[in-house]
Formats: sequence, structure tokens, C-alpha cells
Amino acid sequence: MAGIIDFILIHGGKGFGELPFCPVDAAVLCQLSYLKFEYVKAGETLLDTLRDGGRARLFEDSRFGDDQRRLLFEAAFSPRYQNMRIKSVHSVRDEGSDTCFCAMIFEPEDCESVVVFRGTDEYVVGWKEDFAMAYKSPVPSQTLAAEYLARETAGIGDFFVCGHSKGGNLARYAALHAAEDVRSRIKMVYDLDGPGFSSEGSLPDIGDLGGKITKLTPRLSLVGRLFQSDAAAIRVDSDGPAVLQHDIFNWKTDEHGDFIYLDGGIDGFRPLTARLNANVAQLSPEQLERFVEALFGVLKDADVDNLADFGKHWLRNSKKILSAYIDLDDKTREVLTDTLSELILG
Repeated sequence: MAGIIDFILIHGGKGFGELPFCPVDAAVLCQLSYLKFEYVKAGETLLDTLRDGGRARLFEDSRFGDDQRRLLFEAAFSPRYQNMRIKSVHSVRDEGSDTCFCAMIFEPEDCESVVVFRGTDEYVVGWKEDFAMAYKSPVPSQTLAAEYLARETAGIGDFFVCGHSKGGNLARYAALHAAEDVRSRIKMVYDLDGPGFSSEGSLPDIGDLGGKITKLTPRLSLVGRLFQSDAAAIRVDSDGPAVLQHDIFNWKTDEHGDFIYLDGGIDGFRPLTARLNANVAQLSPEQLERFVEALFGVLKDADVDNLADFGKHWLRNSKKILSAYIDLDDKTREVLTDTLSELILG
């Protein structure tokens, strides 16, 4: 299967004058944004990061292994990306306010700047903020995204806005809340399988951004259909079992430098997401908040800080989670059980 790494191997020798910025470029940069660029010097090129003293920390999110390392090295040694500068990296992680946010600007040679909002990383606090989107608007990361876009694009010309998963939601939120002078400079917003918004009616009018938002979802999409109707989305062919199609590395590319797209496609998760969205709509904000607090309270009681640590000590942590779960009050346990049953059993 050809994927985003194959895109670099085939087209990495081409500049953006020969092959203009495209959806696969957006996917490459979104996947690169999961690297911890906050630990390298501001303004370095992608190639420079391999020599930077903070390089060892780039891969702290252990969910991404060999594929992520190869992506960085292939991109860093390709003429297309190697001189791309990485600027304005802004990262916030605050458990007190349930905030986990990171954004950066990539500046490829002979191409417009690209604002990228990182998706959910390995920290549990970020996952809790994602769940809070079901009952709270805006969540802290959405506010930070809108502020970041306004602040960091003030001195640049036209630019792209991109994000994968939660980052796709932040990209759209920031663009929709941007002032007219910012909106007018947006070339395209690429939302790669990001969830929607629990209350679409509270968003600003799409206005002149109507033709500037491209939403891509894999053949089987769960995350990208949460909190929204079957709004227009371009379906990308993808490999991998079930929810792993959300992983950008599983998205198929062709020899011409684009994704392989499907007409209509098959969305095996559509019944499940419809039920989940219906269940969310029936619950009050207070019930949703109680569910989220219960779920992540269980994880906190189990001393789970990030998903990598949980995986390393899954047996010990699962016992703690079970113990904490049993201690919940009846009503909270009922809400938690019913919702998890939908997710696990469909």
C-alpha cells in the first residue's frame, strides 16, 4: 500500500513550484506535528532538528514508533521539506483547567506558511478535554486556537490551516472565529477526520470560508463523524482494521501525488456514530459532565497520567480502575456503563 511516506519517496524531490501544496502535504505536516518540536530551537529547518540537542525528545509520544521516525528522516532529507522552517511552536498542558494544546507554523520553501494544530497527544488531560467538547463550548483549546491564529498570522501573507483529529476541529474553529482580515488570507483549511461541534448553531457564519474548508475522512470514520451530521466530506481510501483507519499512515496515496478517493464509500461506523450522537443529544450538559468527570476521575484514581504509562502497567492500572469504578455512585456508574457499552459493543 502506498501512503504518505511513499508520497515523499516519489515526490519529495519536487519543489512547491512544480507540485503545489496539496492534501497529502497537509497530512504529512499534521503527522509531523505530533513530534515534540517544542523542545527544539525556534526557526530551525526540519533537517536542523536532526542535529538539535533536543532531538532525543522529539519522540516522547511513544504511540508513534518506526513509521514516525521514518517519516521525519525521509522528509528531512527530501528537497521538498528539508529546508522547511518550524516556527511559533506554542504548547500548553494544564491539568487544573483540563487543557492540552499545541500549534506550530511550518514555512516550506517557495510555499505559503502552514498553521498546524496538533491532534490529541498521549496525555490523559488532552483526552478529557476532547470528551468535554460534548457539553462545553468552547473548550480551552478552541479558545487558544482562535487566539493563536489571530496572533501568529498577523505578520504573514496567505497561509493554510491544518489539523488531524482534535487538531482538525481546532483548525475549523479557529478559522470560523477569525476576523475578516485573517479569513481573507486563508488559502484552505484541511480538517483531517476531526470531530464536529456539539452545538453547530453557536458557530459563526461560514461566510466566505464556504469554499475554503476541506474535510477528509478515511473509508471507515468514527472520530470524524462525532457531533455532526453527514456533512460533505471527501472519503479517502485507507487500510488498517476499524478505528485504526483514523491513523494517517493508513491513508492511501496514488502515484500522481494525491490521495485515492472513494465515491460514496462505505462507512461501517455510521450506525454507531448515529447512536452515539443521538445519546449525546438526549443527555443534559450536567449528565455529560458527570460522565466525563467520572470516566477521568477513574483514570486519575488509578494514577494514570498518559496512555503510554497505562499500557506499560496495564494489569496494575486495570485493577485500580475496576476498584475506582465499583466505588462510583449508582447513577454515575449507570451513565458510564451505558455510554461505554455503546462505544465497545456498538
